[in-house]
Amino acid sequence: MLPPLSNELPIFENAAFKIIEDLRDEWEKADHVGTLSWKFESKISLEALEHDFTIKKLFDFVPFFVNRDRSALNSGISYHGDDFGRAWSALKKKAGYTADSNEVVETCSNLWMCTPRLMTQYIKWHAELLKFAIEERSDLFAIDAFYPGGSLNGEKMKQIWGKTYYPLLPFVFERFSAMFFANYQNLYIENFLVVTSSSLKKIAVLCIGGREDNFIDVKLNVLPFVHHESVLLYAPAYKAESEMTCIQKYLTAYKEILQSNDLFFLFTGSLRVSCVFKKVLNLIYSPNIPYSDLYYVGFAPLSSDCSMWSYKGLESFTCPLSPGTESCKLDRVVYGGGIAFRKSFYKELEQSEEWGTLSDFLWKRKKNTVGLFPQFVVPDSNNSDEMLKFCNPRFLSIEFYKKSNLWCGWIP
Repeated sequence: MLPPLSNELPIFENAAFKIIEDLRDEWEKADHVGTLSWKFESKISLEALEHDFTIKKLFDFVPFFVNRDRSALNSGISYHGDDFGRAWSALKKKAGYTADSNEVVETCSNLWMCTPRLMTQYIKWHAELLKFAIEERSDLFAIDAFYPGGSLNGEKMKQIWGKTYYPLLPFVFERFSAMFFANYQNLYIENFLVVTSSSLKKIAVLCIGGREDNFIDVKLNVLPFVHHESVLLYAPAYKAESEMTCIQKYLTAYKEILQSNDLFFLFTGSLRVSCVFKKVLNLIYSPNIPYSDLYYVGFAPLSSDCSMWSYKGLESFTCPLSPGTESCKLDRVVYGGGIAFRKSFYKELEQSEEWGTLSDFLWKRKKNTVGLFPQFVVPDSNNSDEMLKFCNPRFLSIEFYKKSNLWCGWIP
């Protein structure tokens, strides 16, 4: 039923709401009215849909395809770039939302239902925003969405609207729909649809390296699973300074910003963080994991023949007393893709007299901590001699590493 895509700015499934309005006689007396695409079962099961029809029929708004542990805004930025955030802000301003307005979790693909009364008002709201995006801010909503997984190839897209890529517009609007319901007064919706500090944690992430590109995986893995008021900071590393000196300098410089959060992540060097960040957060806040002021976040890339860990090409700091040598112990000792810590550890790290590397500091530290090893790679060997101490000399057996695949915490 959808019309052909526009040759000016493709709106994709957003064209459906004009069609729904024209079919008002078919749904205005129903309990709910909603949308499903012809291939919805590739994303949600029929059983899940039937469950929502039965269990959630008292709600005014029911999304069928929900990532309840992701911020809609942050997830969009992580997948589609910073311009997604600017487009989101433009829609918020146009809709009259403020900094105090609710932010929402990720509801994708326009697979949802609501009461007919709300659908009538939503269609009007949606039409105004769509007109704004097309006529007033096409410069922003026509930006490349970086979506290589689409069914239309570059040549087909070029035939449609003269560009070889998918525009931001449909990816912003599909997530933004929930904003209408989450900020509507006296509406009965599920609590988890609104992002709060209890549902998604506010954290601070400090990445110290040569350039922001070194931490592209941090952004991809971290952003979707944290509160939109969380802070990601990228700071340059200078070879003339030791790693700890560099860390302490930035901890002092960003102290006011960082101290507004209760949990911190620190990454150094041009590391690719292959962990699923939400699992790290779930572990840290799990009641089954021992509370600690410091957590090691596991990261252990292998060489091509799986015989040893490989850190070739990674940036490392040079210790002043041994010019030209790698002082981070990155060749045989793995201390993590980073560390997570709480305010109680902030002062200790900031005031440490260790002048060398973070690895040295962690190596010498004898206090009890908890190790987390998301997607940790174990060398293909049962020889415990190959496993050198992991930050703490009490960590001796390869069996502990194998247990990490079960996502269990470990006390050194």
